[in-house]
Amino acid sequence: MTNEAAQLSAEAARLHGERDQLQTLTAQLQTALLSRVVIEQAKGMIAAHTGDDVDAAFRVMRKYARDHNKRLHDVAASVVERRLSPHLLS
Repeated sequence: MTNEAAQLSAEAARLHGERDQLQTLTAQLQTALLSRVVIEQAKGMIAAHTGDDVDAAFRVMRKYARDHNKRLHDVAASVVERRLSPHLLS
């Protein structure tokens, strides 16, 4: 393999690695965004149920998650999917 071919091969490998890193980052950001959407939906549902503002709803949901050793996203998903009633959080 010539020096030029070796350099091209190395550059191709580097670009392939960068592409994989970008795909991984994109997937992570997409997951984070979807998680945030669910949390925002749950905050709205809790706020509507309690009459409090969304900041108070978030605190209630976060406390419930901590008290029950659950991830915030899982609690939010349970609220949005109506597996957990907002009145059980307060």
